[in-house]
Amino acid sequence: MNPHSFENRPIHPVPRLLSVNDEPTSEEKALVVAAISRAKDEVDSKGRLSKYGKDYKHVGALQTFIREGYSIISPVRRLPVELIREIMIHTAHDPCPDLDNPPYLLGHVCRLWRVASLSIPLLHSTIPHLRLQKYNDTSAFSQHLLQVIPKVPFYSFKLSNLSGPDIHPMANLYFQTSKSWKSAFITADPSALEPKSTRLVRSNVPMLESLRLHVATKRPNSRYAGQCYAFENAPCLREAEIKCSTVFFLKLPWKQLTKYKEHSGRAIGIPLIIFDGNPIEHLTYITAQPSSLLVHINPATLPRLTHLDIRLYHDSSISILPRLTLPSLHNIRVRDPGTTRLFQGIVNLVIRSGNPGAKLNLLRLAIYTQPPKPLELVHLLLHTPHLIDLECNNIPSEDLAQITMLTIRSLPGQPSLIPRLRKLTIYSPSASTFDSINKLIDSRSKKNTPQSDHSPLEVVRLVFADAPTCEEASSALDGVARADNRRAYEDLSGLLTELDVLITSYKSERHQGLVQTLSDWRAGRKLDSLLSALESIKIDDPKLIEVRALSILRKFWLLDSCKIPQESKYHFLRRAHSLLDVWTAAFGDQPNGDRWIRHGLRSLLYLRTRGDEDGCERDLIDGEYKFVDEPTLFWPYEDHPET
Repeated sequence: MNPHSFENRPIHPVPRLLSVNDEPTSEEKALVVAAISRAKDEVDSKGRLSKYGKDYKHVGALQTFIREGYSIISPVRRLPVELIREIMIHTAHDPCPDLDNPPYLLGHVCRLWRVASLSIPLLHSTIPHLRLQKYNDTSAFSQHLLQVIPKVPFYSFKLSNLSGPDIHPMANLYFQTSKSWKSAFITADPSALEPKSTRLVRSNVPMLESLRLHVATKRPNSRYAGQCYAFENAPCLREAEIKCSTVFFLKLPWKQLTKYKEHSGRAIGIPLIIFDGNPIEHLTYITAQPSSLLVHINPATLPRLTHLDIRLYHDSSISILPRLTLPSLHNIRVRDPGTTRLFQGIVNLVIRSGNPGAKLNLLRLAIYTQPPKPLELVHLLLHTPHLIDLECNNIPSEDLAQITMLTIRSLPGQPSLIPRLRKLTIYSPSASTFDSINKLIDSRSKKNTPQSDHSPLEVVRLVFADAPTCEEASSALDGVARADNRRAYEDLSGLLTELDVLITSYKSERHQGLVQTLSDWRAGRKLDSLLSALESIKIDDPKLIEVRALSILRKFWLLDSCKIPQESKYHFLRRAHSLLDVWTAAFGDQPNGDRWIRHGLRSLLYLRTRGDEDGCERDLIDGEYKFVDEPTLFWPYEDHPET
């Protein structure tokens, strides 16, 4: 471990509180409060120094001390046991449990919370993720499962690497208790889902509410993956997610589903779920291959559908939009690069779905298709006056100018264009539109719309096809925050990319044993070397730290310690959080004047004017944009998206 990773930190007044979960006494609390006050005064005095003369490592150490002090005296550690139990019971009854962050983690807050969690068996009804291997020892896991299942009325689980036809003993244990399934996430090869392999499950899932089924075909080019009838009689099933790259025959109670997501090579459930009067509310369809089955879909009105997401990753457009009427639609996202008439198709859908005398209450619109013709987008926006969130690829300058003009020159009673728009994302904007984008932002700024009916733009994001294109755009666009020392910036960026790759590998399920212990040792040394390199980088320019840097460190810090090799030896999580405190101090010290900042490898984010009560800095550090979720943000460029 880097011996300097915790230097400059004040000495804690009550050191024992750092190593126990006991509640501090009144005297100890008073000492901690006084120490926090002194540290905050010192941070304030540092803040009055010149921008580039600040010792960010010392400020970060003070912030770490303040954070740890507040956690020790936090009211959360002193809540009444009755209230803690209510919180845990509410979490345990979550209709959509997070299978990667199960509710029993609440017992890790402190000793008091752990004692309370042990008295609530239902809190353990979300079973930890199990990745099956041919030779892995699951006896301890089996004992845990046998202890939990009899004590809870239902349970949720995530099971990976299920293969057949000879089913793994642990999978059989799950199958034998399928009557208690509430939420199931299964990744399996086709043979494990055949009727013979799933006979214990068929017609034996009376409590199943949510199903995620990923069929992992070993031959992606095969024409047939198999069939599964195990879930055709599931009276409580409301949500389903299916992923399969080849033809797969699946029986589900399609008529009762309210949320359905399909990521397939050939259509599986889409032709069966679209019918007149279906109660479906959320519908997502992602495909990389055209399907002739979609041609046979009959015109249908889906009265409850509020969210529609269609992403076609091929050039043969077989759009189902002309067959749909969606009177409750709020959100629509469509990727269809094979058509030249997508804009007009959405206009027709909006007009067809609206009530007589009133336009459809469409709030969010995302489009990725062939480059729009001038004023084609404006024609669509005239029919969506309630829009608050817009995503589109390469909006022409003519459309941007028209939106700007109708904002500046709008008069009372005169039709306006998307007056409520707050978020704008433009994919692959050309350099010729940069000036028009800045003018649009200025026309919708808070100072220019105080008495107007137009809402100020809160978020504007420019997304590019790759990192070099984004770097080129940041050089051409006025007002982009750029580090002066490009060599240091590139070194930091390379280390962050390595750390991000390691985080992805640590998120997968890990197994114990001799080989794993050896790999843990090597991985621990590698991670120690990487974090030490990050700790040694001198942060003398606040612009070195971008949102991506803070985001990657946060993702690492949020990992379970058991998923990080040699954590107890190298104190990785504590070091990462201390480093995060230093970088956050530097990031918050960026000079005024810049209006754009890098938000990931391929994105630029508009910064609202610093000093506004709803300024963007807080969103980037603690709010909505503190994480860079690239798979979601850059969905047009993913050949096989996972979102």
